[in-house]
Amino acid sequence: MQIAEPLLIAIEELSKLPGIGKKTAQRLALHLLKTEKENVDSLVKSIEELKTKNIHSVIGIIALPNKESVKLHEKFGFKKTSPEAEGMYIRK
Repeated sequence: MQIAEPLLIAIEELSKLPGIGKKTAQRLALHLLKTEKENVDSLVKSIEELKTKNIHSVIGIIALPNKESVKLHEKFGFKKTSPEAEGMYIRK
């Protein structure tokens, strides 16, 4: 089966995201194909705004105890803000 080049490019780009393998990228790309154009446009716009708004940090708050959530936040580069701020994480 031959796959259209725009779909191949979308799969390749999506698979570059952290935690997204080739199969998941394929599922996401196919989902986007089925999604209403206005919803896809909204997603594209929000991504473009993320890149132009010059956001320097992201803050995550975790309701503790939650070891799995802590591991997930640390996997994505979040660091504990301070020993006193239990459950507060930041990524710069």
